[in-house]
Amino acid sequence: MTNNWLISYPKSGSNFIRYCIEFMTGSPTEGKTKLHPIYSRGRSPSPVVLNRRHGTQGLSFKGADKVCFLLRDYKELYYRPGGDGSVGEHSRRTGWGEMALLFNEFLTFYKRCACRKRIIYYEDIISRFDDIEVLLTDFYDLKLINDLEEFKATISYHREQSLSVGNPYQSDARSPTYYQDKISIENLRKLDEGFEEVLGANYKFVERYRI
Repeated sequence: MTNNWLISYPKSGSNFIRYCIEFMTGSPTEGKTKLHPIYSRGRSPSPVVLNRRHGTQGLSFKGADKVCFLLRDYKELYYRPGGDGSVGEHSRRTGWGEMALLFNEFLTFYKRCACRKRIIYYEDIISRFDDIEVLLTDFYDLKLINDLEEFKATISYHREQSLSVGNPYQSDARSPTYYQDKISIENLRKLDEGFEEVLGANYKFVERYRI
């Protein structure tokens, strides 16, 4: 079993990370099939090279584990269709307070995690390749079978390919602030203030998103 882990809040944009790892290793990652299936007819399950979880419930890590925490702007998550602060015809599922509490649990878990760990931000991985390159070559234990420089040289192509095996209808395909751009500055600032109050000291991890 692999010691490589990717932890995120749902819909934070882990698709591209998983695509890159599967392409470069030729092996599956945990979750809905991207490039390489775990189960194939007539064969034993293929071992995954990355474990993936939404949230931290029931998880416990030790020194040998390598855990990447993926963060995304909470305002974008809140206002995405069907998320929680939904507008129009989309139903409301989770209030911002519940989301903020889950973020706080997530970040507190990160601080207390006794393992090798790092935080990366969705907005960074869609604008440059640096953080993913570190995951592939230094942070995770991975055996790469494809040429990294060639992959980097054709990264725009691979970004488009990753959308074809993910969900092209979400903001991943448009802009990191696609949904919140439709919301008033006043409401966005209120959400910032609410999150800052609930997260307390943990707000430093997402302070970059404050308007």
